[in-house]
Amino acid sequence: MPRYWVIAPYGYEDRETFKRAWSYDLANGVIAIGWSEIGDPSRLSEEELLQALKQTHPKSARRASGILWRFYHEVQPGDIVVARRGRKTIAAIGTVAGKAFYSEEKGKERVGPDARYFCPNFLPVRWQEQPRDKELQGIPFAITTLYEISEQAFEKLMAGEVQEPSPAETRFELEKYLEEFIVSNFDAIFKRRLELFQDDDGVKGRQYETGVGRIDILAKERSTGALVVVELKKGQGADEVMGQVLRYMGWVQEHLCQEGQPVKGMIVCRQVEPTLQYALNMVRNVEAWTYRVHFELTPWQPGAPA
Repeated sequence: MPRYWVIAPYGYEDRETFKRAWSYDLANGVIAIGWSEIGDPSRLSEEELLQALKQTHPKSARRASGILWRFYHEVQPGDIVVARRGRKTIAAIGTVAGKAFYSEEKGKERVGPDARYFCPNFLPVRWQEQPRDKELQGIPFAITTLYEISEQAFEKLMAGEVQEPSPAETRFELEKYLEEFIVSNFDAIFKRRLELFQDDDGVKGRQYETGVGRIDILAKERSTGALVVVELKKGQGADEVMGQVLRYMGWVQEHLCQEGQPVKGMIVCRQVEPTLQYALNMVRNVEAWTYRVHFELTPWQPGAPA
Protein backbone atom coordinates (compact mmCIF):
# COMPACT_ATOMS: atom_id res chain seq x y z
CA MET A 1 0.00 0.00 0.00
CA PRO A 2 1.33 3.47 -0.83
CA ARG A 3 1.94 6.10 1.80
CA TYR A 4 0.75 9.67 1.33
CA TRP A 5 3.02 12.69 1.74
CA VAL A 6 2.31 16.41 1.69
CA ILE A 7 5.33 18.40 0.46
CA ALA A 8 5.86 22.14 0.03
CA PRO A 9 8.03 22.81 -3.07
CA TYR A 10 9.21 26.18 -1.70
CA GLY A 11 8.16 28.85 0.78
CA TYR A 12 5.00 30.40 -0.66
CA GLU A 13 5.70 33.79 0.93
CA ASP A 14 8.24 34.27 -1.89
CA ARG A 15 5.70 33.97 -4.71
CA GLU A 16 8.06 34.61 -7.63
CA THR A 17 10.63 32.04 -6.54
CA PHE A 18 7.87 29.55 -5.75
CA LYS A 19 6.57 29.99 -9.29
CA ARG A 20 10.03 29.37 -10.81
CA ALA A 21 10.69 26.36 -8.59
CA TRP A 22 7.29 24.81 -9.20
CA SER A 23 7.50 25.32 -12.97
CA TYR A 24 10.86 23.54 -12.89
CA ASP A 25 9.37 20.67 -10.89
CA LEU A 26 6.50 20.13 -13.31
CA ALA A 27 8.78 20.33 -16.35
CA ASN A 28 11.39 17.95 -14.93
CA GLY A 29 9.23 15.52 -12.96
CA VAL A 30 10.67 16.27 -9.52
CA ILE A 31 10.02 18.01 -6.23
CA ALA A 32 12.71 19.35 -3.89
CA ILE A 33 13.23 20.44 -0.30
CA GLY A 34 15.90 22.54 1.37
CA TRP A 35 18.61 22.56 4.08
CA SER A 36 21.41 23.06 1.58
CA GLU A 37 23.87 24.15 4.29
CA ILE A 38 24.69 20.59 5.39
CA GLY A 39 25.57 19.18 1.96
CA ASP A 40 24.40 15.72 0.90
CA PRO A 41 22.32 14.24 3.76
CA SER A 42 21.89 10.86 2.07
CA ARG A 43 25.37 9.83 3.23
CA LEU A 44 24.74 10.62 6.89
CA SER A 45 23.43 8.36 9.62
CA GLU A 46 20.39 9.57 11.54
CA GLU A 47 22.57 10.79 14.41
CA GLU A 48 25.10 12.44 12.07
CA LEU A 49 22.25 14.22 10.30
CA LEU A 50 20.92 15.56 13.59
CA GLN A 51 24.36 16.77 14.69
CA ALA A 52 24.99 18.49 11.34
CA LEU A 53 21.69 20.34 11.58
CA LYS A 54 22.40 21.38 15.17
CA GLN A 55 25.33 23.34 13.77
CA THR A 56 23.31 25.13 11.08
CA HIS A 57 19.75 25.16 12.50
CA PRO A 58 20.08 24.75 16.29
CA LYS A 59 16.48 25.69 17.11
CA SER A 60 14.87 23.35 14.59
CA ALA A 61 17.49 20.63 14.17
CA ARG A 62 15.42 17.73 15.44
CA ARG A 63 12.42 18.63 13.34
CA ALA A 64 14.53 19.21 10.22
CA SER A 65 16.44 15.96 10.68
CA GLY A 66 13.16 14.04 10.93
CA ILE A 67 11.94 15.57 7.67
CA LEU A 68 15.17 14.90 5.76
CA TRP A 69 15.47 11.36 7.13
CA ARG A 70 11.96 10.51 5.98
CA PHE A 71 12.55 12.16 2.61
CA TYR A 72 15.58 9.95 1.92
CA HIS A 73 14.72 6.76 3.80
CA GLU A 74 10.94 6.44 4.12
CA VAL A 75 9.41 7.97 0.99
CA GLN A 76 9.40 5.13 -1.54
CA PRO A 77 8.61 4.69 -5.25
CA GLY A 78 4.86 4.25 -5.62
CA ASP A 79 4.01 6.57 -2.74
CA ILE A 80 1.70 9.52 -3.42
CA VAL A 81 2.84 13.15 -3.17
CA VAL A 82 0.50 16.07 -2.59
CA ALA A 83 2.37 19.24 -3.57
CA ARG A 84 0.89 22.13 -1.64
CA ARG A 85 0.84 25.81 -2.55
CA GLY A 86 0.54 27.68 0.72
CA ARG A 87 -1.92 26.18 3.19
CA LYS A 88 -5.09 26.00 1.09
CA THR A 89 -4.17 24.85 -2.43
CA ILE A 90 -3.21 21.51 -3.98
CA ALA A 91 -0.62 22.45 -6.60
CA ALA A 92 -0.61 18.91 -8.03
CA ILE A 93 -0.72 15.21 -7.18
CA GLY A 94 1.98 12.79 -8.24
CA THR A 95 3.46 9.34 -7.76
CA VAL A 96 7.02 8.90 -6.50
CA ALA A 97 9.04 7.53 -9.43
CA GLY A 98 12.42 6.88 -7.82
CA LYS A 99 14.66 7.35 -4.81
CA ALA A 100 15.57 10.76 -3.44
CA PHE A 101 18.86 12.27 -4.60
CA TYR A 102 21.07 15.29 -3.90
CA SER A 103 22.08 17.86 -6.54
CA GLU A 104 23.40 21.30 -5.65
CA GLU A 105 23.61 22.19 -9.35
CA LYS A 106 19.96 21.36 -10.06
CA GLY A 107 18.89 23.05 -6.83
CA LYS A 108 20.43 26.35 -7.91
CA GLU A 109 19.16 26.01 -11.48
CA ARG A 110 15.65 25.40 -10.14
CA VAL A 111 15.29 28.79 -8.42
CA GLY A 112 17.73 31.05 -10.26
CA PRO A 113 20.61 33.18 -8.96
CA ASP A 114 18.54 35.72 -7.02
CA ALA A 115 16.70 33.33 -4.70
CA ARG A 116 17.19 33.60 -0.94
CA TYR A 117 17.91 29.88 -0.71
CA PHE A 118 17.86 26.78 -2.88
CA CYS A 119 16.63 23.22 -2.36
CA PRO A 120 19.16 20.53 -3.36
CA ASN A 121 17.27 17.44 -2.14
CA PHE A 122 15.21 16.02 -5.00
CA LEU A 123 12.55 13.37 -5.41
CA PRO A 124 11.50 12.06 -8.86
CA VAL A 125 7.71 12.36 -9.28
CA ARG A 126 5.28 11.57 -12.11
CA TRP A 127 2.85 14.48 -11.89
CA GLN A 128 -0.79 13.95 -12.81
CA GLU A 129 -2.50 16.37 -15.17
CA GLN A 130 -5.36 16.82 -12.71
CA PRO A 131 -5.99 18.22 -10.20
CA ARG A 132 -3.86 21.34 -10.58
CA ASP A 133 -4.06 24.47 -8.41
CA LYS A 134 -7.12 23.18 -6.58
CA GLU A 135 -8.11 25.54 -3.77
CA LEU A 136 -9.67 23.85 -0.75
CA GLN A 137 -12.05 24.97 1.97
CA GLY A 138 -10.55 26.08 5.28
CA ILE A 139 -6.82 25.69 5.93
CA PRO A 140 -6.13 21.97 5.46
CA PHE A 141 -2.33 22.04 5.25
CA ALA A 142 0.18 22.40 8.07
CA ILE A 143 3.18 24.75 7.93
CA THR A 144 5.65 21.90 7.53
CA THR A 145 7.89 21.08 4.58
CA LEU A 146 6.98 17.39 4.51
CA TYR A 147 4.57 15.29 6.53
CA GLU A 148 2.55 12.11 6.15
CA ILE A 149 -1.23 11.90 5.99
CA SER A 150 -3.55 8.90 6.12
CA GLU A 151 -5.31 7.42 3.10
CA GLN A 152 -8.59 8.67 4.56
CA ALA A 153 -7.22 12.22 4.82
CA PHE A 154 -5.98 12.01 1.23
CA GLU A 155 -9.39 10.90 -0.01
CA LYS A 156 -11.00 13.84 1.76
CA LEU A 157 -8.56 16.22 0.10
CA MET A 158 -9.39 14.73 -3.29
CA ALA A 159 -13.14 14.95 -2.70
CA GLY A 160 -13.02 18.64 -1.78
CA GLU A 161 -16.75 18.56 -1.17
CA VAL A 162 -18.51 21.60 0.31
CA GLN A 163 -21.76 20.83 2.09
CA GLU A 164 -23.79 21.96 5.05
CA PRO A 165 -22.20 20.45 8.15
CA SER A 166 -24.14 17.89 10.12
CA PRO A 167 -24.35 18.21 13.93
CA ALA A 168 -21.54 15.65 14.20
CA GLU A 169 -19.37 17.68 11.80
CA THR A 170 -20.14 20.85 13.72
CA ARG A 171 -18.99 19.14 16.89
CA PHE A 172 -15.80 18.08 15.11
CA GLU A 173 -15.11 21.68 14.08
CA LEU A 174 -15.35 22.68 17.75
CA GLU A 175 -13.02 19.82 18.65
CA LYS A 176 -10.33 21.32 16.42
CA TYR A 177 -9.76 23.86 19.19
CA LEU A 178 -9.36 21.15 21.81
CA GLU A 179 -5.59 20.93 21.48
CA GLU A 180 -5.16 24.68 21.91
CA PHE A 181 -7.46 24.62 24.93
CA ILE A 182 -5.55 21.76 26.56
CA VAL A 183 -2.15 23.38 26.03
CA SER A 184 -3.39 26.77 27.27
CA ASN A 185 -4.83 25.19 30.43
CA PHE A 186 -2.29 22.41 30.89
CA ASP A 187 -1.64 22.69 34.64
CA ALA A 188 -5.31 23.12 35.51
CA ILE A 189 -6.44 20.14 33.42
CA PHE A 190 -3.75 17.71 34.54
CA LYS A 191 -3.45 19.18 38.06
CA ARG A 192 0.31 19.51 37.60
CA ARG A 193 0.66 15.76 37.03
CA LEU A 194 2.15 16.52 33.61
CA GLU A 195 4.30 19.27 32.16
CA LEU A 196 4.72 20.14 28.49
CA PHE A 197 7.87 18.54 27.09
CA GLN A 198 10.70 20.65 25.69
CA ASP A 199 13.69 19.07 23.92
CA ASP A 200 17.36 20.07 23.91
CA ASP A 201 16.76 22.33 20.90
CA GLY A 202 14.07 24.27 22.76
CA VAL A 203 11.26 22.75 20.66
CA LYS A 204 8.13 22.36 22.77
CA GLY A 205 5.88 19.33 22.74
CA ARG A 206 2.94 20.68 20.76
CA GLN A 207 2.64 19.21 17.26
CA TYR A 208 6.05 17.70 17.93
CA GLU A 209 7.73 16.54 14.73
CA THR A 210 9.07 12.98 14.74
CA GLY A 211 10.37 10.65 12.09
CA VAL A 212 6.92 9.05 11.82
CA GLY A 213 4.51 11.98 12.03
CA ARG A 214 3.57 14.78 14.43
CA ILE A 215 2.58 14.12 18.04
CA ASP A 216 -0.37 16.27 19.11
CA ILE A 217 1.07 16.86 22.58
CA LEU A 218 4.23 15.43 24.12
CA ALA A 219 4.40 15.77 27.89
CA LYS A 220 6.47 14.63 30.84
CA GLU A 221 5.06 13.07 34.00
CA ARG A 222 6.44 14.97 36.98
CA SER A 223 6.39 12.09 39.47
CA THR A 224 8.05 9.40 37.33
CA GLY A 225 9.85 11.33 34.58
CA ALA A 226 7.97 9.28 31.98
CA LEU A 227 7.40 10.86 28.59
CA VAL A 228 3.70 10.86 27.71
CA VAL A 229 2.36 10.86 24.15
CA VAL A 230 -1.03 12.59 24.14
CA GLU A 231 -3.16 12.09 21.02
CA LEU A 232 -6.55 13.66 20.35
CA LYS A 233 -8.99 11.25 18.71
CA LYS A 234 -10.45 13.83 16.32
CA GLY A 235 -12.75 11.77 14.13
CA GLN A 236 -10.36 8.82 13.98
CA GLY A 237 -11.27 5.17 14.39
CA ALA A 238 -10.06 3.20 17.41
CA ASP A 239 -7.56 1.16 15.40
CA GLU A 240 -6.09 4.24 13.75
CA VAL A 241 -5.61 6.26 16.93
CA MET A 242 -4.22 3.32 18.93
CA GLY A 243 -1.77 2.45 16.17
CA GLN A 244 -0.73 6.09 15.96
CA VAL A 245 -0.12 6.35 19.71
CA LEU A 246 1.95 3.16 19.80
CA ARG A 247 3.99 4.27 16.78
CA TYR A 248 4.79 7.60 18.41
CA MET A 249 5.60 5.90 21.72
CA GLY A 250 8.08 3.64 19.95
CA TRP A 251 9.76 6.61 18.28
CA VAL A 252 9.93 8.56 21.55
CA GLN A 253 11.46 5.60 23.36
CA GLU A 254 14.14 5.18 20.71
CA HIS A 255 15.00 8.83 20.09
CA LEU A 256 14.20 10.86 23.22
CA CYS A 257 14.24 8.62 26.29
CA GLN A 258 17.18 8.15 28.59
CA GLU A 259 18.05 4.61 29.64
CA GLY A 260 15.25 3.21 31.79
CA GLN A 261 12.95 6.20 31.21
CA PRO A 262 9.39 4.94 30.63
CA VAL A 263 6.98 6.02 27.89
CA LYS A 264 3.22 6.24 28.32
CA GLY A 265 0.34 7.03 26.01
CA MET A 266 -2.86 8.99 26.51
CA ILE A 267 -5.83 9.11 24.15
CA VAL A 268 -8.19 12.06 24.59
CA CYS A 269 -11.60 11.26 23.13
CA ARG A 270 -15.27 12.16 23.40
CA GLN A 271 -16.18 8.63 24.43
CA VAL A 272 -14.50 5.24 24.73
CA GLU A 273 -16.18 2.93 22.23
CA PRO A 274 -16.09 -0.84 22.81
CA THR A 275 -13.47 -1.29 20.07
CA LEU A 276 -11.11 1.14 21.81
CA GLN A 277 -11.89 -0.38 25.21
CA TYR A 278 -10.74 -3.82 24.03
CA ALA A 279 -7.43 -2.34 22.87
CA LEU A 280 -6.94 -0.37 26.10
CA ASN A 281 -7.51 -3.53 28.13
CA MET A 282 -4.48 -5.11 26.47
CA VAL A 283 -2.12 -2.11 26.47
CA ARG A 284 -1.45 -1.19 30.08
CA ASN A 285 0.71 1.87 29.47
CA VAL A 286 -1.94 3.67 27.39
CA GLU A 287 -4.89 5.35 29.09
CA ALA A 288 -7.93 7.25 27.83
CA TRP A 289 -9.44 10.53 28.99
CA THR A 290 -12.87 11.67 27.85
CA TYR A 291 -14.17 15.21 27.40
CA ARG A 292 -17.39 17.05 26.57
CA VAL A 293 -17.81 19.90 24.10
CA HIS A 294 -20.93 22.02 24.47
CA PHE A 295 -21.84 25.13 22.52
CA GLU A 296 -25.17 26.83 21.95
CA LEU A 297 -26.57 30.21 20.90
CA THR A 298 -29.58 31.68 22.70
CA PRO A 299 -31.60 34.42 20.98
CA TRP A 300 -31.78 37.66 22.90
CA GLN A 301 -35.24 39.15 23.34
CA PRO A 302 -36.01 42.85 23.87
CA GLY A 303 -36.55 43.48 27.54
CA ALA A 304 -34.42 40.52 28.59
CA PRO A 305 -31.83 41.23 31.31
CA ALA A 306 -28.40 42.17 30.02
